[in-house]
Amino acid sequence: PARKDALLTAARARGAHRLIRGPIEREQAKRYRINLPDPETTWSYVAGAIERGEKILWVCNTVGGAFDVARQAEARFLTFELFHSRFRYRDRLKRQRALIEGFASSQSSLLAITTQIAEMSLDLSADPLVSDIAPVPSMVQRLGRLNRFVETPSKTCPALFLEPSSGYPYGKSKSDLVWANCPREWLEKLVLTGDVSQEDLMNSYFQVAPQEELSVMGNISCEWIDDPIRSRSTKTIMEPGYTIDLVRAEDVHEGPLSEMVIPMSFPNDNTWSQWPRRGRFMIAPLGTVEYDEKRGATYAQRQSDPWII
Repeated sequence: PARKDALLTAARARGAHRLIRGPIEREQAKRYRINLPDPETTWSYVAGAIERGEKILWVCNTVGGAFDVARQAEARFLTFELFHSRFRYRDRLKRQRALIEGFASSQSSLLAITTQIAEMSLDLSADPLVSDIAPVPSMVQRLGRLNRFVETPSKTCPALFLEPSSGYPYGKSKSDLVWANCPREWLEKLVLTGDVSQEDLMNSYFQVAPQEELSVMGNISCEWIDDPIRSRSTKTIMEPGYTIDLVRAEDVHEGPLSEMVIPMSFPNDNTWSQWPRRGRFMIAPLGTVEYDEKRGATYAQRQSDPWII
């Protein structure tokens, strides 16, 4: 509410404005059923959903988490599709299209194991959703891929939320401000609600969110907009990242580098900063990165367990 008020205040200062809200029928339609099961119950439910021919979307907070879930699915002899950011760009596009078409098809069941990349880039509708617990805005985005296309569904679909092993990538630990106690408290309230609408998601969040999450931050300056002269300073205008855009030496001549690029976490070997460059891309020496078009990229020095990155 505070952010909305701030936007309205800014809009009034600039002249006329018009407030447009979403369709009430869609916001109030009962669409979800929230659950907090243990892992074994979750796997039993997923196996049953596959037998029923349903489309299951499983969203993990990290690539490593997605690899771990894929490994467990493989141990249970379950067929799955893996989708995350660590594919060559052209392969990532193919896999994204295959997932969307797979969910649109009515011919067979599908288990898609993905990362937070699913929050924005996948226009699909799942029957059940399985997800790591994450900050509330991320979980709302993931719920948007469940029971998605019907304006007023005839039934609700289950969303199963699991405790993650760490707070990464949203914070160093689950005690950070972005976690607080709000995500689990929000989910527990929704579990008690029963069938849940998008409006219920919002109202429950307002009831449990710490006040600092609902308030508007104070004066914030922008390096480039507020004072162009300050943009000449040495202060960075971006937060440091945790990945590098690399191209495998094996792929340099396979096509445009922009199609071969893979975003990867920093290697343990500090010599990576000495790798050759092609424009903004680091070129990983031969044998440094193992790659599979259906599983993605892993660093070769950890090849004793190809699921670990």
